Amino acid sequence: LTNDNAVAVRTKAMKCLAAAVEIDPEVLSRTIVQKNVLKKVLDQSSNMREAAVDLIGKLLNLRPDLLEQYYSVLTERLLDTGVSVRKRTIRILKEVCERRPDFDKIPEICSRILKRTNDEESIVKLICETFNSIWLTPTRDHDPEAIMNKVVAIIDVVSIFAREGGQFQPIETLLKALLKDVQEESSTSLAARQIMRCLVEHVLVIEEKLVESNNSNSYQRFLWCLSTICVFSKVEPRLMIPYIETMQPYLSMSCSNSGEQSVMTQVIKIIELVVPLIEHPSPKFLKQLEDGLCKLMSKAQQNIVQASISCLSVILEITKHTEVLHDVFFKCLKILATGKDEMSLTPNKTAASVTTRKPLLTRSLFTCGALFRYFDFDVIIQTENKNKEPWKEQAFQLLLAFTRHREEDLKRKAFVSIGLFCVHYSDYLLRTELKELYQNILTDPESEINVRTQVLRNLESFLNEEERKMLNSYATWETSRKVENLKEMGETTSGLSSSVIQCYLPGVLNCYFNVDQTVRTVASEVVLLTLQQGLVHPGQCIPCVVAMTTDPYAEIRVKAEKILKEIDGRYGGFLQIKALEGIRQSYRLQSILQPAVASSSGLVRGFRDQDTCDALNSALYTILRNSRQQRRALLRSMLQLFDEIGKTSLNELVYVADNLANFPYHTLEEPLFVIHNIDLLVSVNGSNLLQNFKEYLLPLPQLDDDEEEEETLEQIMSRLPVDLKPLKECIDASQGCYLKDAFSISDSKLQEFSLSEPSKQYQKGATRRNVGPFKPRYAIQYLKRETTGSTSSANDAHMLCKLYMDFKQLMMSFDISSTAEDTNLTSGTVDRMSSSEDSIPFSDDFCDRRSDSSAHADSSFASSNNGDQQQRIVLTIHRLDANKMKNDNIYADMIRPAKAPTSAFAVSMGPKGGAHSSSGKRKKFSSSAMISPKKLKKRKRVIISDSDLEDNSSDENDEEQQTLLLQHQQEQQQQQQLLQEQHQLLLQQQQQQQQQLLLQQQQQQLQQLQHLQHLQQQQQQLQQLQQLQLQLHQQQQQQQQQQQHYKQQYQH
Repeated sequence: LTNDNAVAVRTKAMKCLAAAVEIDPEVLSRTIVQKNVLKKVLDQSSNMREAAVDLIGKLLNLRPDLLEQYYSVLTERLLDTGVSVRKRTIRILKEVCERRPDFDKIPEICSRILKRTNDEESIVKLICETFNSIWLTPTRDHDPEAIMNKVVAIIDVVSIFAREGGQFQPIETLLKALLKDVQEESSTSLAARQIMRCLVEHVLVIEEKLVESNNSNSYQRFLWCLSTICVFSKVEPRLMIPYIETMQPYLSMSCSNSGEQSVMTQVIKIIELVVPLIEHPSPKFLKQLEDGLCKLMSKAQQNIVQASISCLSVILEITKHTEVLHDVFFKCLKILATGKDEMSLTPNKTAASVTTRKPLLTRSLFTCGALFRYFDFDVIIQTENKNKEPWKEQAFQLLLAFTRHREEDLKRKAFVSIGLFCVHYSDYLLRTELKELYQNILTDPESEINVRTQVLRNLESFLNEEERKMLNSYATWETSRKVENLKEMGETTSGLSSSVIQCYLPGVLNCYFNVDQTVRTVASEVVLLTLQQGLVHPGQCIPCVVAMTTDPYAEIRVKAEKILKEIDGRYGGFLQIKALEGIRQSYRLQSILQPAVASSSGLVRGFRDQDTCDALNSALYTILRNSRQQRRALLRSMLQLFDEIGKTSLNELVYVADNLANFPYHTLEEPLFVIHNIDLLVSVNGSNLLQNFKEYLLPLPQLDDDEEEEETLEQIMSRLPVDLKPLKECIDASQGCYLKDAFSISDSKLQEFSLSEPSKQYQKGATRRNVGPFKPRYAIQYLKRETTGSTSSANDAHMLCKLYMDFKQLMMSFDISSTAEDTNLTSGTVDRMSSSEDSIPFSDDFCDRRSDSSAHADSSFASSNNGDQQQRIVLTIHRLDANKMKNDNIYADMIRPAKAPTSAFAVSMGPKGGAHSSSGKRKKFSSSAMISPKKLKKRKRVIISDSDLEDNSSDENDEEQQTLLLQHQQEQQQQQQLLQEQHQLLLQQQQQQQQQLLLQQQQQQLQQLQHLQHLQQQQQQLQQLQQLQLQLHQQQQQQQQQQQHYKQQYQH
């Protein structure tokens, strides 16, 4: 029953099995049962997976010794797509942590659960409850061993995150949620204080061990313990206030290796977070901190220098001893001024002098920028400045001069320093010299990667600082909002930030399309920060963000998907307008990131993995999928690319087709809509491909009327023109997809499907069959030949003719036989189908024909608008053996087995005089044009067959067959008119839908404008009220002054 097709039956069977396991756990000891349970953990239904996971959880409660066996199966379900499965897994792992605290993989379990803190709100709530029970439950004071075990487990979890890159954001997010608005006497606060006290004691114990024996493991443990204290201090600094003085001695330790530097950085960060919260700090303690930080600022490495200056700015806010900075500041300026003079006066000797002065110049550059990042020296040092220029202007010119230095290290350090400088003085980012410098680096593809990355990091630091300032301003305004004006407070900061980012945004967006992952990461951070802060309209960023969702780096991809969801929720319908441009930008990105694939196969594919075949733009489709109108607009706009011959390259069309074939279609209506529109597109434009190819050929030689001639590959090659480019464009347009096979869509479903009549049967879930990846074999082979350049012009011409013959044979192999079979049953003769250039049955490389009747309704005999007589060829096809055809035909994968022995149809071959029509233009034929019996007698006959053609000779002069043919032509003509009317009706419906969409968008924009106007009016009213309040206040002051004046006169 667990293998039943019905989900409900499978789920019920698994729950019954779970009940049996609770009574007798030995049931799962059977191999067949165990394999079936492990198989159902990966079932398609989330209910089934949840039941299987629940069964494993019940088994582990009864048999804890089996935890090792099922550990990997459980932890993998934390990444399950079903929310209920993830919840069930977290609950089971929580029970494991509580019942098996001695299990050696408890820290790994906690770290895996913590990585889900960015999940749905219900998942985050469950995670908080889990760790509140595991970590932040108070322990009795007389049980120090239990507290120590808890602390050791927390340190182990921190160590895992430290080894994986030092990103402690999940732990900080958890602690913020648990310790936010916690009362002083609560149980959670008590548990946190116990943990902090034990952590500090643990640090002192490890330090004593390090003094006795310099063990590398103990030193690493010491670092992880300090990292844990830093994480808790960052979330709740008040916990560390009683123990902060224990951190001061570590400022005097040496920093000879990377481990000691990490320890020093952690200690400085802890001091910076805690000291401002001390109510009455000891002056002696503050003096010791100042001296230690000044020494580090002068001698330590770069990361410690910046941390020291940042911490010193906090200490000096309390002590006001800014004179400790004077010596360092003037020393840096003097060294930089000397280096600038040497660079300008003796440029040829600069390289020799830089060798000895390089370390000093590097340190001075960075220290100068860091000092101006945290201090305003025009306020600190007012009397010392004898020049007219402010200190910041002098420093800026010195730093800017070193950005043109020929030494790469000094040049890069100068950009780092300018970035720190502009964080404090952000108006310098709009200075002409710096703006031109940054824009040249961002837009020049030949600029150095490290310099371009640093410029992007400078902009990222600017945005982060502006956001921090804004948050602080809002917090300050909350305390004094009765006096302050919020509008005036926000105008200066947000206006400057918006002006800066609008100046550099085009260059930043261009920088993202780079093969270097670091450049893409930093550029994406700048774009996403800009959108989160609302500094620009999202319209110009959406295409780039859509491209980010296809990035192979998961961190970029996840953040981009999140911001796209926010944009779609905030600006309804706006994402869909820019979606197609975003897909084309994603192709641009993939063509840069897949050079190895492109060089080997000749094209860039639009899916992520050969096994899963996930569409690269699946995130975009998933966001727009919930809205039927937006979903259809996206799919229709993608399909329109195939209607523009020559405007879109074949490489890009294959990429778009890959996405269409592999989108995560949720209901059956979605692939049906795609196939229906492809069918409509093909019925209107498909036969133009063959017709245009024929019209570009040279005219046929004049032969006798009764002479029959077989259309062979050699004959087509003899008629090739000199310029093969138009023929290549016709061949390039024959592409398709495999949706019909992937979703098991029958012809009857396609025939019944209607755009205007939604049906519940199409809202059923769509299940994709495993038919392998989409492989347009012709496109791959064709692009390989173009990429390698291994073909000569003769071979190229031969390939074009071969493709033409194969494609024509393919088109005549679909659905023609079914109509011929039906006609043979009634008339006893072979039905010859006539076709104009709009009526050739097209291949299901893109889609299968909806039905036999709709396929043949497209065909009719007609003449062109200019009245020229058309010469027609009746193609009589004897069905070839499928295996024989597939050996030679390049479209063999799409050719169906024959339904009838023979079939035929007529194809327009262009003007009799050989005139050629222009490429890409659709031909319109009059519905009244017919072919007379006299002309039918003189038609040429082209045989495409490898079998006996005796039936053809008997029909040559048969008057009855000619009459039947004319009758059939009339019927086909009527069907063609009906199809054209239906097509016009569909086009009108599409136009109406587009007009409605535009109208809705205009209404939304109008509502937004009205909302903005309303806000502006409110702001104006608020200003008027404030002015009135100010006037009343002034009047009150004047009245008080008058009263005092009268009182004095009265007393006098």
